[in-house]
Amino acid sequence: MCFGLHGCFNENDNISTAYRFGEKGQFEYRTCYGYTRIGKKKHVRKILGKDYTCHKAVQKFIREDKNGKDIVQFSSLCHCVANFMPCPDRNFNEAKGCLNDVRDYLPLMVDKIQECIDTKSNLEYVYDKQNKFIPNSKLNDWHNWLVENREKYCLEPYYYIKKENDETRIIGIPIFKAQSLKNPVPKSKGEVDECINEIIKRIRCRANLIVHKYQDFKVNVG
Repeated sequence: MCFGLHGCFNENDNISTAYRFGEKGQFEYRTCYGYTRIGKKKHVRKILGKDYTCHKAVQKFIREDKNGKDIVQFSSLCHCVANFMPCPDRNFNEAKGCLNDVRDYLPLMVDKIQECIDTKSNLEYVYDKQNKFIPNSKLNDWHNWLVENREKYCLEPYYYIKKENDETRIIGIPIFKAQSLKNPVPKSKGEVDECINEIIKRIRCRANLIVHKYQDFKVNVG
């Protein structure tokens, strides 16, 4: 969530450093030479490495910001069971992470699929420098899967189903109020706080739904 830490100060060389998403969705940071792309692995090293400015900025945010504790809570919940979901196939998850107007948010992926169905269009994105193409027929399969499995996988906090006449629509529930396919990521400190708090709330909500639904579920091993 470091895209919310705009204007972090580099103590080593007095260079003002900021973070942003580039035009093609890559994560970038600013130096005196302009914006430079940074990959996920390198970004993680900068977050964890104690000698990096990015690490110092995050730690300063956690210590001094009134919502800093939410970052710690958010991090601890990211890889819990309630933050994972099955999906129709690997292309679904791949597209969700690569589409510039979705940015890996499930509610926006839901909206994107519905938009493509409404316009009878296909889905195109770039993955590992390769152009990928998802035909509308498969998008309809994904749409049906999301309709049929919403309650089974306790995904109610992320989208809802609306039936109009003979049409069934899937509608994503924004993570922050202004979120949409045209505005996928938070752009202000207030929106970042809202986004983090809402993600925490929804993970906990889904965890409760899973426990309630499957509390009597037993697995036979051996």
